[in-house]
Amino acid sequence: MSSILNINLPKTFIGLGALNSIIDAVNSLPHSNIFIITDPGIVNTGLVNFVVGPLKKAGYKFVVYGECESNPLITSTYLHKTA
Repeated sequence: MSSILNINLPKTFIGLGALNSIIDAVNSLPHSNIFIITDPGIVNTGLVNFVVGPLKKAGYKFVVYGECESNPLITSTYLHKTA
């Protein structure tokens, strides 16, 4: 079994002010389902609100899954736990 996860990201914004482009990025996608994946620390500190705030304001519906392990090791991935 491979431990490689291939994620095809159509657009990636990195850097100061990158969140200012979130609505343009979402508008350019052919899908309408938004799934935000993060860890409890990002949720508890309120940082996730910087992402969901503009989405709410623009009228998008989304789901936030905030239970990912912070800084996981390859040995703690779901695939290894179920293998």
